[in-house]
Amino acid sequence: MVPDWLADHALPPEGTVEELLAAAQSLIPLDLLSESGLGEELTECARFAYLHLWMNGLQDVGWFAQETGRDMELPREFWLRLAAAAFGMGLPEFVPYCLGKAQGRPRRDIPDLIAALATMPLALGPAWPREAGELRLQCDRAANLLRMTDSQLHSLLMVGEVQPLSVQLTATGFPESIDEVLSESFDDLFALVTSPAFPERCAEHAWAVIATNRFRVALSSGSFPGTCAVVWWRAG
Repeated sequence: MVPDWLADHALPPEGTVEELLAAAQSLIPLDLLSESGLGEELTECARFAYLHLWMNGLQDVGWFAQETGRDMELPREFWLRLAAAAFGMGLPEFVPYCLGKAQGRPRRDIPDLIAALATMPLALGPAWPREAGELRLQCDRAANLLRMTDSQLHSLLMVGEVQPLSVQLTATGFPESIDEVLSESFDDLFALVTSPAFPERCAEHAWAVIATNRFRVALSSGSFPGTCAVVWWRAG
């Protein structure tokens, strides 16, 4: 669930899951931990070995740092340990975001995600996988919704890049109806951009999807309840 370019030079640290989580927490500056308001929760998770929730809480500290412009205060090793712990617990959905942050990749927002969705087929070109026909229809649907909202977006859509279109969408807004397209296409879109063969030349498209869709740990249902990864807007 990680493209090769994102996994490059990201050798997993050694240690048990508990050791990895403890090491990650020790790398958080104390004032950042305090301001996040998550210190007590993390202490309780560590005390009772709630490893999945501990990992989730550490990621939330990282998200808080990103949202408050304090990304640079968390070292690369923090994210690498978090990625290794998530993988060790069978929660690979967390890994792409952690590895991207370990590379120093920046915050992305919903306009970036919409721009990536609407321009993905053009950006990939011949590299578009044949088996992803339904996803391509959703991408085209998103692009058409944007054109119907603002005819001036057509030229930006034809460029096939995330940033120019995202800048315009941030300035002008986007149709609410595109939320439905995002919801219906998300699973296939995330699988596409996190596949090992996803090309590095389209890294901005991949990161726009990964960075705006952090996962959370949730209780799974069934005869033997456990934990699973659920994208944040479905976790409630």
